[in-house]
Amino acid sequence: MKFLFPHKYKKIGWYIFSVGIILGIVYLVRIALNLDQGVLQIPWFVVYSDTLFEKEAHLAIVELDMFDELILVLIIVGSILVNFSCQQTEDEYINKLRLESLVWATYVNYSVILFSILFIHGFSFLWVTTFNLFTILLFFMIRFHWVLYRVSKTA
Repeated sequence: MKFLFPHKYKKIGWYIFSVGIILGIVYLVRIALNLDQGVLQIPWFVVYSDTLFEKEAHLAIVELDMFDELILVLIIVGSILVNFSCQQTEDEYINKLRLESLVWATYVNYSVILFSILFIHGFSFLWVTTFNLFTILLFFMIRFHWVLYRVSKTA
């Protein structure tokens, strides 16, 4: 496939993804323990921002805790590099597995979304939608690499 990243980006992607997952776990533990969330307070340009206790801001620079945004960016960028970098030997069979895994991940992802819409409500639904930013990438990563592993064991 001509629109895939070169193979060398897969290793970089695994590193970025791993750092994002580790920081994500740290973030969730900090929330569970009710620790101060102001880890990465920096001035940041926003198109629109509103919070519960502050007035809304339009096209302004505001002081934000960017830790959760950093985590999401690391996980998404890392998983895109892992998922869409060429394998060492990229052939038609690998392309077929990649396409099947992407379709499977889409089905599973939207099944989770439909389940969440029907059965998860309130503030918990916000958590589900936040995780849903990268679940299709995670489902694809798991399925594609699992199938590659199984194929390599039978070969």
